[in-house]
Amino acid sequence: MPRAKMSTVRMINSVGEHVAGTKVKLPPEEADRFILLGYADGELSREFSEEERAAFQSRTQEVSV
Repeated sequence: MPRAKMSTVRMINSVGEHVAGTKVKLPPEEADRFILLGYADGELSREFSEEERAAFQSRTQEVSV
């Protein structure tokens, strides 16, 4: 059985077990989500329309301290 392709991203913010400043391999869908939300740097697996990008942003919650 072929292995699923993984995407490598550099985490900007810590998310769960993925620590900020580290490079991690993620499934492409999760890597895209982290990149679009600004949690990681890396290459998207495909082009996203402005509407798709806005949909990702609308599902986030901002917290100020």
